[in-house]
Amino acid sequence: PRGGGGGGGGDGGAQEVKEDDHHSSIVRGRQAGEWWSRAAAEGKAAVEGKLRIGGQRHFYLETNTALALPVEGGGLSITCANQNPTRTQTAVAGALGLPLATVDVRVRRIGGAYGGKLNAHLPTAIAAAVAAAKHGRPVRLHNDRSDDMASTGGRPP
Repeated sequence: PRGGGGGGGGDGGAQEVKEDDHHSSIVRGRQAGEWWSRAAAEGKAAVEGKLRIGGQRHFYLETNTALALPVEGGGLSITCANQNPTRTQTAVAGALGLPLATVDVRVRRIGGAYGGKLNAHLPTAIAAAVAAAKHGRPVRLHNDRSDDMASTGGRPP
């Protein structure tokens, strides 16, 4: 079961929620409708209106980085943290005009980016791939945090 402490006891703490309870049906031991009934009985008023919260950014631990290595036969091996190797392969092959079979995408580990590396890594990966193909040499790109934030944007509110 999930539990929660948190407040300093009294009215501020959360009570344990059992696995078989619906997530919104128990808040400190009362049904949601009970809160409104009790508030009305005590002469309290409900406030209605709108609240606007701006955009948000989900940060992943590592910034976008890519290592592109030319391989025999005109192909390319690219290593970058991403959650969609097939999309990376398709984008890099498309940018270079190569067959998919000549682009090898490697990923050391996946996870913890909360979807942040589904597509946001592509500009870095493609830039490294284009430079490696043009110069016939390995190319590694590593964004610092400010460049990474500027290039990836945020999730709209």
